[in-house]
Amino acid sequence: MDHNLQNLGFLSRLRNRALDSVKEHRGTGLKSLFGNMASLSVLQIANYVLPLIIIPYLVRVLGVEKFGLVMFAQATIQFFIISTDYGFHLSAVREIATNRDDLNKVSQIFSSVMAVKFVLLVLCFGILLIFVSFIDRFHTESLVFLLTYFVLMISCLDYREVSFPATEHLLRLLPIL
Repeated sequence: MDHNLQNLGFLSRLRNRALDSVKEHRGTGLKSLFGNMASLSVLQIANYVLPLIIIPYLVRVLGVEKFGLVMFAQATIQFFIISTDYGFHLSAVREIATNRDDLNKVSQIFSSVMAVKFVLLVLCFGILLIFVSFIDRFHTESLVFLLTYFVLMISCLDYREVSFPATEHLLRLLPIL
Protein backbone atom coordinates (compact mmCIF):
# COMPACT_ATOMS: atom_id res chain seq x y z
CA MET A 1 0.00 0.00 0.00
CA ASP A 2 2.85 2.40 0.84
CA HIS A 3 4.36 1.91 -2.62
CA ASN A 4 1.03 2.71 -4.31
CA LEU A 5 0.64 5.88 -2.25
CA GLN A 6 4.14 7.02 -3.15
CA ASN A 7 3.05 6.99 -6.78
CA LEU A 8 0.30 9.53 -6.06
CA GLY A 9 1.64 12.85 -7.25
CA PHE A 10 0.13 15.04 -4.55
CA LEU A 11 1.28 12.98 -1.58
CA SER A 12 4.66 12.54 -3.20
CA ARG A 13 5.10 16.31 -3.56
CA LEU A 14 4.13 16.83 0.07
CA ARG A 15 6.59 14.17 1.17
CA ASN A 16 9.35 15.75 -0.92
CA ARG A 17 8.73 19.18 0.61
CA ALA A 18 8.96 17.73 4.09
CA LEU A 19 12.16 15.88 3.20
CA ASP A 20 13.67 19.08 1.78
CA SER A 21 12.94 20.74 5.10
CA VAL A 22 14.69 17.92 6.95
CA LYS A 23 17.75 18.06 4.67
CA GLU A 24 17.97 21.83 4.78
CA HIS A 25 18.00 22.37 8.50
CA ARG A 26 19.50 20.62 11.43
CA GLY A 27 19.27 22.16 14.91
CA THR A 28 22.16 24.58 15.47
CA GLY A 29 22.25 24.72 19.24
CA LEU A 30 21.39 27.70 21.38
CA LYS A 31 20.66 30.04 18.46
CA SER A 32 18.15 27.55 17.08
CA LEU A 33 16.56 27.11 20.51
CA PHE A 34 15.97 30.85 20.97
CA GLY A 35 14.76 31.24 17.40
CA ASN A 36 12.29 28.40 17.86
CA MET A 37 11.09 29.83 21.18
CA ALA A 38 10.56 33.23 19.57
CA SER A 39 8.67 31.68 16.65
CA LEU A 40 6.37 29.70 18.91
CA SER A 41 5.80 32.78 21.10
CA VAL A 42 4.81 34.92 18.10
CA LEU A 43 2.45 32.19 16.87
CA GLN A 44 0.86 31.82 20.31
CA ILE A 45 0.38 35.57 20.71
CA ALA A 46 -1.17 35.73 17.23
CA ASN A 47 -3.53 32.90 18.20
CA TYR A 48 -4.80 35.05 21.08
CA VAL A 49 -4.80 38.50 19.46
CA LEU A 50 -6.18 37.82 15.99
CA PRO A 51 -9.54 36.45 17.20
CA LEU A 52 -9.96 39.53 19.40
CA ILE A 53 -9.72 41.64 16.27
CA ILE A 54 -11.53 39.40 13.78
CA ILE A 55 -14.56 38.19 15.77
CA PRO A 56 -16.11 41.63 16.45
CA TYR A 57 -15.63 42.52 12.79
CA LEU A 58 -17.30 39.31 11.61
CA VAL A 59 -20.27 39.79 13.97
CA ARG A 60 -20.76 43.31 12.66
CA VAL A 61 -20.45 42.34 8.98
CA LEU A 62 -22.31 39.00 9.01
CA GLY A 63 -24.87 39.75 11.68
CA VAL A 64 -25.51 37.66 14.76
CA GLU A 65 -27.53 34.93 13.02
CA LYS A 66 -25.08 34.27 10.17
CA PHE A 67 -22.11 34.51 12.53
CA GLY A 68 -23.76 31.88 14.73
CA LEU A 69 -24.24 29.65 11.68
CA VAL A 70 -20.56 29.99 10.75
CA MET A 71 -19.50 29.19 14.31
CA PHE A 72 -21.82 26.15 14.39
CA ALA A 73 -20.29 24.93 11.11
CA GLN A 74 -16.78 25.47 12.46
CA ALA A 75 -17.61 23.62 15.68
CA THR A 76 -18.99 20.72 13.67
CA ILE A 77 -15.96 20.58 11.40
CA GLN A 78 -13.69 20.80 14.47
CA PHE A 79 -14.89 17.31 15.45
CA PHE A 80 -13.69 16.08 12.07
CA ILE A 81 -10.35 17.89 12.50
CA ILE A 82 -9.84 16.13 15.81
CA SER A 83 -10.61 12.82 14.08
CA THR A 84 -8.17 13.38 11.21
CA ASP A 85 -5.32 14.73 13.34
CA TYR A 86 -5.54 11.77 15.73
CA GLY A 87 -2.47 12.95 17.62
CA PHE A 88 -0.20 12.87 14.59
CA HIS A 89 1.16 16.32 15.44
CA LEU A 90 2.69 14.70 18.52
CA SER A 91 3.59 11.16 17.49
CA ALA A 92 4.75 11.95 13.95
CA VAL A 93 6.86 14.89 15.11
CA ARG A 94 8.52 12.67 17.72
CA GLU A 95 9.22 9.89 15.23
CA ILE A 96 10.56 12.23 12.54
CA ALA A 97 12.72 14.09 15.07
CA THR A 98 14.11 10.80 16.36
CA ASN A 99 14.93 9.56 12.86
CA ARG A 100 15.73 12.82 11.07
CA ASP A 101 19.16 11.63 9.97
CA ASP A 102 17.63 8.62 8.18
CA LEU A 103 15.79 10.18 5.23
CA ASN A 104 14.28 6.86 4.14
CA LYS A 105 12.72 6.39 7.58
CA VAL A 106 11.50 10.01 7.60
CA SER A 107 9.97 9.46 4.16
CA GLN A 108 8.25 6.28 5.34
CA ILE A 109 6.86 7.95 8.49
CA PHE A 110 5.69 11.01 6.59
CA SER A 111 4.08 8.97 3.79
CA SER A 112 2.29 6.76 6.30
CA VAL A 113 0.96 9.71 8.29
CA MET A 114 -0.24 11.55 5.19
CA ALA A 115 -1.87 8.40 3.79
CA VAL A 116 -3.76 7.74 7.02
CA LYS A 117 -4.80 11.40 7.25
CA PHE A 118 -6.05 11.25 3.65
CA VAL A 119 -8.12 8.13 4.35
CA LEU A 120 -9.58 9.76 7.49
CA LEU A 121 -10.31 12.89 5.46
CA VAL A 122 -12.30 10.86 2.94
CA LEU A 123 -14.21 9.05 5.70
CA CYS A 124 -15.05 12.34 7.41
CA PHE A 125 -16.27 13.78 4.12
CA GLY A 126 -18.59 10.79 3.75
CA ILE A 127 -19.96 11.40 7.24
CA LEU A 128 -20.46 15.10 6.44
CA LEU A 129 -22.33 14.17 3.25
CA ILE A 130 -24.62 11.93 5.30
CA PHE A 131 -25.24 14.80 7.74
CA VAL A 132 -25.94 17.23 4.90
CA SER A 133 -28.28 14.76 3.21
CA PHE A 134 -30.34 13.61 6.18
CA ILE A 135 -30.27 16.27 8.91
CA ASP A 136 -32.44 19.31 8.20
CA ARG A 137 -30.21 21.85 9.95
CA PHE A 138 -27.24 20.72 7.87
CA HIS A 139 -29.28 20.35 4.67
CA THR A 140 -30.68 23.89 4.69
CA GLU A 141 -27.19 25.38 5.06
CA SER A 142 -25.24 22.69 3.20
CA LEU A 143 -23.07 25.18 1.31
CA VAL A 144 -21.74 26.67 4.57
CA PHE A 145 -20.85 23.22 5.93
CA LEU A 146 -19.21 22.09 2.69
CA LEU A 147 -17.17 25.30 2.41
CA THR A 148 -16.16 25.02 6.05
CA TYR A 149 -15.00 21.47 5.31
CA PHE A 150 -12.35 23.08 3.10
CA VAL A 151 -10.65 24.20 6.34
CA LEU A 152 -10.43 20.56 7.37
CA MET A 153 -8.81 19.65 4.07
CA ILE A 154 -6.15 22.34 4.54
CA SER A 155 -5.54 21.29 8.13
CA CYS A 156 -5.34 17.62 7.26
CA LEU A 157 -2.94 17.92 4.35
CA ASP A 158 -0.68 20.59 5.84
CA TYR A 159 2.70 18.93 6.11
CA ARG A 160 4.29 21.86 7.94
CA GLU A 161 2.78 21.02 11.32
CA VAL A 162 4.66 17.72 11.25
CA SER A 163 7.89 18.48 9.42
CA PHE A 164 8.89 21.92 10.76
CA PRO A 165 8.66 21.16 14.49
CA ALA A 166 10.38 17.82 13.92
CA THR A 167 13.30 19.47 12.16
CA GLU A 168 13.40 22.43 14.57
CA HIS A 169 12.74 24.74 11.65
CA LEU A 170 9.98 26.70 13.34
CA LEU A 171 10.93 30.06 11.85
CA ARG A 172 9.26 28.88 8.65
CA LEU A 173 5.94 28.63 10.48
CA LEU A 174 5.66 32.42 10.83
CA PRO A 175 4.61 33.08 7.20
CA ILE A 176 1.55 30.89 7.85
CA LEU A 177 0.03 33.80 9.74
